[in-house]
Amino acid sequence: MSDTENKQAPSGLFDQKPNREGEVPDVTKKEEFKDPFVVNADAIAERSKNKLPSLEELTSGDSTLERTASAVNNGGPGKNVQADLDEMDKFSKEDLELAEQMIFRGFAEFDAVMPKFPKYKFTICSTSAEEIAIVEEIVFDTLKSAEDDSGNVNLPQSKITGLRNGLFMAISYRGMNREEIAEDTSCQLNVIKKAVIRVTELENSGKLEESEKLKKSLKKRLLQRATIINRMATPVIDFLSESKFEFDSKMLRILSSKEIVPKS
Repeated sequence: MSDTENKQAPSGLFDQKPNREGEVPDVTKKEEFKDPFVVNADAIAERSKNKLPSLEELTSGDSTLERTASAVNNGGPGKNVQADLDEMDKFSKEDLELAEQMIFRGFAEFDAVMPKFPKYKFTICSTSAEEIAIVEEIVFDTLKSAEDDSGNVNLPQSKITGLRNGLFMAISYRGMNREEIAEDTSCQLNVIKKAVIRVTELENSGKLEESEKLKKSLKKRLLQRATIINRMATPVIDFLSESKFEFDSKMLRILSSKEIVPKS
């Protein structure tokens, strides 16, 4: 466990200090909420320089899991079903450690390394549906604040996408070489993740006023963290986004295996 993780949070989670003449320009329409896990994959894919598949595509007919299932059910010609199953069930020690973190700690993290710069390690963390929902709420709040009387949002799509991507990485990236990117303790990843859990606990216990107050502070701190992320060099952000996508894909494969989580 890192020194950052050993630090105690403050007494309160956040107590510390037109295109052509005559033509009306396009405006961004109000967006609707999406399924948190779909948004998770979409946000990563948009950040990537390459066209990466979405989470839906990973679980579509082109995925390894689906191809294997099809082979088992239909006895596809030329397919070695047992070999496919054996290959899927091969997991490294690192894979098992990630699964253990996810199952028993509630989240997992790993260090991504650039091949040409092995001494720099970037810690990537898993994200929960609750965390993605907070990100989407902040985006929604931004859209509502820019909405005019006609229901249009006077913000370019690029700004909305950039905001969502920055927030997503803010809740996914801890820092380099196990050092937090945020000096302010109230903006550090562990504190923010605990705050997300606490917001849900307060909501579930009927303490809505306390929940809303904490959520307001949480959103402010997450925006501050996203600002730090967006100051980073674009190639680094792209690398982090791709690493996060690969991490989520790996976790999906691991946790979908009957060898890791037995199916009833």
